Amino acid sequence: MPAESATAFAVGLKLFGEVMLENRQHPLFADFLPQFGQFMKQLKKGPDMPA
Repeated sequence: MPAESATAFAVGLKLFGEVMLENRQHPLFADFLPQFGQFMKQLKKGPDMPA
């Protein structure tokens, strides 16, 4: 991913994640929260690299 895209992605994800966590009880986010958590775990883990 190009650096400019990566920066925009990181900022957007940070802002979205903060709003979602602050409003985790809101019906809009209730069903999405578990998938977001899984996505963040995978993102922090990084891509699977072949041996």
